Amino acid sequence: MEGIEGFGEDHVIHKQSLFSFSEHTPVMIESIGTGEVLENLIPILKSIVVDGIVFVTPVSVAMNN
Repeated sequence: MEGIEGFGEDHVIHKQSLFSFSEHTPVMIESIGTGEVLENLIPILKSIVVDGIVFVTPVSVAMNN
């Protein structure tokens, strides 16, 4: 599965050029950040997300080239 848009280590936004987006298309937004950043972000997401789910899961980075 490929994303419709991404922001990578190169600090450039990458987009799918031939993606037809519909308001009924499910979208997953993933972010990796420090615990402090995520603790501040969660209340903001709770106020923004009207129809959906917000979840947090621990991540262990095995490699970052």
